[in-house]
Amino acid sequence: MVNQILYDYQGVCIHTQRQIYLADAVIVTVSIGVLPSSQILFNLPTIYSAIAPSSPLRL
Repeated sequence: MVNQILYDYQGVCIHTQRQIYLADAVIVTVSIGVLPSSQILFNLPTIYSAIAPSSPLRL
């Protein structure tokens, strides 16, 4: 079960109960009830602060 997702211009850090995963990107799909319940904590900056000045925009 994912507990926390941290994101910055360097990548994504996904915290579970047993392990931490590092990735360039992540796709999150959860039921609509999970988002307001705060079962997963998100640290998602705005798009402007997430993109390094020298990085190309990846969509």
